[in-house]
Amino acid sequence: MILKDVKAVQTITTKGDKLTEDALAKASGFIPRNYSNSFEAGISDAGVGELPEEPKGSVLWKQGKPAEEELLDWDGSWLPPPCDWDDRGTHDKSYMPSLIQEWQKNKEVPCGPGFELDTSLLHYKNGHPPCNGFFSKTDESPVCIPDIENSEDEQKRLEQTSKSSSENFVKNQQKNRKFAKEMAIVHEIHNEKILALEPEVDLYSPKIDVYLRPAGKEDSAGIAMVYNHHIATTFITEDQAPVTEDDIEFMIENAKKENLPFIVAIRGQAPRLQDSLGRRTASKKAAMPKCEMVIGFATAEIYNYGLGGARTGRSRSTANLMLYVHPEYKRKGVGRNLLDRLVHNMSPGYGYRKACSWLNPENDTVHESGGPGHFHQILFQLPVLPKDDPNLAWIKNFLYNGYFFTEEARLKSIGRSRATPGPAKWLDVVVFQGQAYQAEEFDPHDYCLVAGVQRSA
Repeated sequence: MILKDVKAVQTITTKGDKLTEDALAKASGFIPRNYSNSFEAGISDAGVGELPEEPKGSVLWKQGKPAEEELLDWDGSWLPPPCDWDDRGTHDKSYMPSLIQEWQKNKEVPCGPGFELDTSLLHYKNGHPPCNGFFSKTDESPVCIPDIENSEDEQKRLEQTSKSSSENFVKNQQKNRKFAKEMAIVHEIHNEKILALEPEVDLYSPKIDVYLRPAGKEDSAGIAMVYNHHIATTFITEDQAPVTEDDIEFMIENAKKENLPFIVAIRGQAPRLQDSLGRRTASKKAAMPKCEMVIGFATAEIYNYGLGGARTGRSRSTANLMLYVHPEYKRKGVGRNLLDRLVHNMSPGYGYRKACSWLNPENDTVHESGGPGHFHQILFQLPVLPKDDPNLAWIKNFLYNGYFFTEEARLKSIGRSRATPGPAKWLDVVVFQGQAYQAEEFDPHDYCLVAGVQRSA
């Protein structure tokens, strides 16, 4: 479209001489492009004198293409197109030696006397400038001392020197020291307030010296004494008649056989299983006291068995928990810590408080977290009076707030108290339920995940 517009313009008639290179230089005073871009054009001719009158025969004049072939190609019909700069080649300097030789032969160009320099001299190597055949000394820069008194702009001088920087640094340092002192005072006041506070009471910390450990046959007498007291004075036990030490030994052996925890609470300070240097003693049993007093116990049992006594039935992942404390040591934190340890064994996800000393001399893995195996639900079955039972409220609060057991069912009149003392009474059973393992943690293709029980395909 632009080309059509240009050709549509009427032909401009020229007057005077034909537009040639000489005419352009004569009329405008501009020299040709080749000459203006040449080496000779870049050198000042001040003091050199007149250039030769025959430049066309010189080496410089012969470089490049004629002007009419590059720019002056207008035929008078329309304006010439702009020069195609992309097609231009780079500047060719191969003619420089010939130009220098031509300049040397030209006697009309004034030049000074010639002299020779010894390039092996140290002055030459050190860069001293030559002058009339000799090397001059290098000018040394004078020491520049700022005129502070006669400064035109004092603020500008301060900003451009190190004085302002040093002053700002000192100010920042003083500011930081002041801030550090203020924060130290604040922290001291805060620490004094914290020290003035009374320490919070640990509800799980026992009020007496007591420690926990796995039960053994030697604990049968103490466990029987605690259990028989509850048989005689309460209706929460399943047994209605006193049990013997043999009965308790059978319970302990059965718990070991089924890989279920059985924990006892012992009165007194926990014995040290290490010497003064922290090393374990040669004999673990020798480190335990010979006489220990059982003041409570807690254990777990399978919720239900098969017809032939097998524990691999549908209730294999559910366990009943039992907890009993000596009457003289109730409300001392004994039962709370026994149940804390028992739930810790049954449920690895439980937040174990560890407020009471724990000993495991034989390193029995069943009495460690998750040692009994996978149990989905753990239960507490509490016999209560049908109406206005005095123990239900506080036991319910105790199991829920500390261990997240919730009341899930109440079975009406499924138990009966002893006939002595007093008349026998029908008893309800309240079922408290807690979750030991999440349902998603059980493999549906595993027949049994309880510790010590073989899997079936």
